[in-house]
Amino acid sequence: MGSNLVIVFFASLAGFIGKAATGQFPVALALLAGVTPGSWFGSQLGGRAPTRALRRTLCARIVVACARMLWDLVV
Repeated sequence: MGSNLVIVFFASLAGFIGKAATGQFPVALALLAGVTPGSWFGSQLGGRAPTRALRRTLCARIVVACARMLWDLVV
């Protein structure tokens, strides 16, 4: 789960830099405002949830993301 946090951090950072570089500062600030409390809440929830449930949730999210990317390629 810790490695996933690092991956999400760098992906979020890339999204923030991309939005800021293209002049979309309100969107970049909204992302920052959402990520900060969301990461705290997620760490609190992750500490209480069973590891198996966290792994299954992460797996489901990855599958949905892959399906959406494939859908965007096809349609």
